[in-house]
Amino acid sequence: MRGGARQNKPTAVRKLHGSRSRPRHRRIVDLSPVDGLVPPPGLTDDELVFWRHYEPLLASVKVLTAADRDTLAHHCIGLAQVQAIRTAQRTARYRRVLANSRTNPLDAQLRHWLQLTRLSAAELGLSPVSRARVTAAGPTQEIDELEAFITTPIRRVK
Repeated sequence: MRGGARQNKPTAVRKLHGSRSRPRHRRIVDLSPVDGLVPPPGLTDDELVFWRHYEPLLASVKVLTAADRDTLAHHCIGLAQVQAIRTAQRTARYRRVLANSRTNPLDAQLRHWLQLTRLSAAELGLSPVSRARVTAAGPTQEIDELEAFITTPIRRVK
């Protein structure tokens, strides 16, 4: 193997590829907060009940963006599935199956949907721990220290 410094790109190739600080070929996503989102088509009536509960709640605290629509939809689907499984577990048929075997497929499905719901709630900032990490979307107002100093009233000391 030869030793030595790494060869730099020729100037023409560098101009063709752009500088190192170029954007990485990704579309710029608008992450400004929205006042309301339209639910995606295909949600059932039970899922729409959860959508109508969580969508205004997240939009009011300026956490919901257009990019979060599918995450909120998956959260609503998960909550509706958990509700349906818990309703099915209250039936007499579920108790008969439970008496005849050690495990029930509904229990495994319930654990799966609870896990998915918990993860989507964390992404949306609905759990207490994730609420501390999630900030409001959109541009933040920068505090100008000089402006704050000028606008503060002067306290007279006696």
